[in-house]
Amino acid sequence: MIYVRYLLRALNRHGGFRAILAVSEASLVHPQVTEMIDEFGESLILVAVTLPEISQNMFSRIHPMLAKQFAFFGVLQRLISSWKGDLKIDYVFVPFLDDYCLLPLALRDRPFGKIPWGGIVISPRHHLRQLGVILPWRWQDYVEQLAYRQLWRKKALDQVFCIDPYFEQFYPNAKLDSVPDPSDLLFVAPQDTCFGIKQDAVVLLVYGYIDQRKAIDRLLEAMTDERIPDSLTLLLVGKQDPPLRPLLESEVAQYLRTVGRLIEINRIVSDSEEAAAFRRTDVVWNYYPRNYCSSGALVRAGQSSRPVLATREGVVGRTVADLGMGLLVGEDDREGLILALVRFSSDAELREKLGKAGFEHFAKASAAAFGDPIIAHIAQTLVTEKC
Repeated sequence: MIYVRYLLRALNRHGGFRAILAVSEASLVHPQVTEMIDEFGESLILVAVTLPEISQNMFSRIHPMLAKQFAFFGVLQRLISSWKGDLKIDYVFVPFLDDYCLLPLALRDRPFGKIPWGGIVISPRHHLRQLGVILPWRWQDYVEQLAYRQLWRKKALDQVFCIDPYFEQFYPNAKLDSVPDPSDLLFVAPQDTCFGIKQDAVVLLVYGYIDQRKAIDRLLEAMTDERIPDSLTLLLVGKQDPPLRPLLESEVAQYLRTVGRLIEINRIVSDSEEAAAFRRTDVVWNYYPRNYCSSGALVRAGQSSRPVLATREGVVGRTVADLGMGLLVGEDDREGLILALVRFSSDAELREKLGKAGFEHFAKASAAAFGDPIIAHIAQTLVTEKC
């Protein structure tokens, strides 16, 4: 939803637009949606749609991804074809196009009639191996590549935007532009808080939705190694996935909590709290095994001049290696993970050096740098359509 908010802010800066935002009925009470209603007022028209039961979709027997994408596309297509609001729909923009409806869009020449359309893709991966990114092959990559090759041929397609710079390198002549993975952390005044962290602690931040994907089990296991300095403190900021609670109530976690080396903020935090957390942090945890797409925590680490500890695989690993902004460890290298934690804990000069390298790149990745080029392109397309 944060990408949608940044686009809506860009719409307001440009002027002359009103947005119709389609969300599921369940999302109406989501904090980010209610905040957008308050922020954008009458410039935002919110439409609640009912999402069908995906298991009833005929594609569910083939693959859940197919069932999901055709179900979501059907909802979007019906909404547009039956639209009877006061406003005429001039352009259709699909956030998370690759996740929601890539395949059905690739199979249709004019999915929304004469209305031009575009969208954002967040985590394509079929191109990464050929560009030197470390990750395993999967059969879905072949299907994904075929879908994109079809997509670029669609005449009604205006433009696709992506936050993966390697994607544009792979398709230099497609209807495709890169925009930065955005964060406005640099423009937020941090809350005046230290989260109860000891003054001499070296803080490792785990940020975002805290689930098994972030390898909390490996982090807690590494913290039991006798080589880890007592100064190393974990700060977990973000809503915790309920299935993770047994791990966070384990004997190791309870001990770290008791001695003040495990601090948790188990909820969605405000912008000022987020800024405070990154300010108090010394190292950002980006060690997410089997996760090969980009990461918002990586962008925020760079903007905060904080180094990262990451897997060497995927887009994050490639970006960290290219920029020299952190230490990389293999997905299954337990010893390497411990040594990296020890090195970060004991070497302030290294942390400063790697943090500066990230800042030089990500300082430019603002919300405006993400949203303004997209809205400017849409505006130009609509001007051209009317001529």
